[in-house]
Amino acid sequence: MAYHVGAKPELYREVMRRAHLAQREVVTAAVRRLHACGPSPEETRAALLAFVDAYLSFCLSHPEVPALWMRRWLAEGADLADIETEFAGPLVAEVAAAVREVLDRAGLGAGVDVEMLVFTIVWTSHSFGQAGAIDPAGRRLGPLDLSILDRFRRHLHTIVNGVLDQLS
Repeated sequence: MAYHVGAKPELYREVMRRAHLAQREVVTAAVRRLHACGPSPEETRAALLAFVDAYLSFCLSHPEVPALWMRRWLAEGADLADIETEFAGPLVAEVAAAVREVLDRAGLGAGVDVEMLVFTIVWTSHSFGQAGAIDPAGRRLGPLDLSILDRFRRHLHTIVNGVLDQLS
């Protein structure tokens, strides 16, 4: 294995690079759709929620990507800190800039901390995709349970709308 891909750090970097490229492809397409939305507050909200839905759908259809990032957040590969510098940081900055631009154009969310909103969507989407939710009986309901998925999606929409409403 080392002959073909290098030592463990190189293998780890390549796995994270491939995960990032898959994530970036979906996010970039969603950013293009976000930029193309109409300038009204209603069109902007709808486009932002569609962006959230696209990211959640990616997380659910590629559970290995959120799993890799979550393991990393738990300090796996911490010695390779430049992965965030190379992959995560620029993508978050790109998304935050796009969201800020369309919010400003629509006159929404002047005081919104867009980066924290982006991180909130990432953290919750990754966690839900990996762990689902626990019902009152203590059973884990995963994203394949359509009622819990619909409930979670509505919750994400409520968070986004709530942040925009509070700070507009």
